[in-house]
Amino acid sequence: MTPLQLALSNLTDVGDSDDDLLDNEFQSLDAARCLLAAGPALPILSSLAAAGPAALPLYADFVIARLPLSGQDWALVPAPCPGLCGVLPAALAHSPEQARQLVRHLPPPYVQRLRTAALALHRAQKELGTSLPPPIVGLILAAGCAE
Repeated sequence: MTPLQLALSNLTDVGDSDDDLLDNEFQSLDAARCLLAAGPALPILSSLAAAGPAALPLYADFVIARLPLSGQDWALVPAPCPGLCGVLPAALAHSPEQARQLVRHLPPPYVQRLRTAALALHRAQKELGTSLPPPIVGLILAAGCAE
């Protein structure tokens, strides 16, 4: 068992009381976060998938630690995956392709929010006869997607 698998196993193997549950889960999540950048991506993604829904918050940390992700890595990120919206600025900083891949993994309400913000921004620019630089547009869209 790898250290990451051990940390992830503690997400379900917790104490009896609610306080034990919270303390142990937070410690396990923190330990797992520290290990996401260590080792090959595919075994880490496999470990996250095997841990089930309790590991969903860790995918955003994985993406931030590993950008840019390969197509093979993106294929192993669950879709929709809550928590990824906060990664949009980092994905945009890498490339439009990484941002596109990330948006494909967002929950539908966030995709709709991004689409609405993009359309509103486009309309405002058109009415004002101006065009914002792409990095500014990306920041505005990322702010509109914030959870």
